[in-house]
Amino acid sequence: MRHRGAHLLALAALLAAAAALFAAVPARAHNTAELDVWQAEWTLSADTALTAALIAEWADMADRHRTHFYPPPPTTTRSRGGHMGNGTSDVTRWEPLVAAHFPASQVAKALCVIAGESGGNPTIDNQQGSSAAGLWQFLRTTWDRIAARRGGPTYAEGGPYDPILATDYAHDLWERSGWSQWNAAARC
Repeated sequence: MRHRGAHLLALAALLAAAAALFAAVPARAHNTAELDVWQAEWTLSADTALTAALIAEWADMADRHRTHFYPPPPTTTRSRGGHMGNGTSDVTRWEPLVAAHFPASQVAKALCVIAGESGGNPTIDNQQGSSAAGLWQFLRTTWDRIAARRGGPTYAEGGPYDPILATDYAHDLWERSGWSQWNAAARC
């Protein structure tokens, strides 16, 4: 028994040393060209078969490279109502995310809806008195109804500001109700 305890201590020391070694080696950052190649390859894979693993991979890369996948919005962006409601703002940065959730036949319309609703700004609040928030301008009641059914974060917990989750919920809502839930869709 004493011999076994020594082996466990040696194993624990070896694991601690390995953990310290890996912690000391910083992760290699991806440059823009590498991220663009990864994104193109990911999109091809997602077009073939969108799996939970691919969605998790996207979320991981987007979390580690936020400024590449979600560059800061322009400071002149306004909310729906006064915001470029013609659907012409540059929302192409959201195309891979939208393509991962919507059928190819709906990607252009979804991007147009995003342009008209938020201008592509995932942190925007509607400034005309409604509770609409985020990339897709979800109302509090709509968001909380979907979050309750799906077990996600509530509106108060900041759920609509997560562009990945908001796009997933937008797809859910679109499958159930079509584009009628978004005012901007009428102009797309």
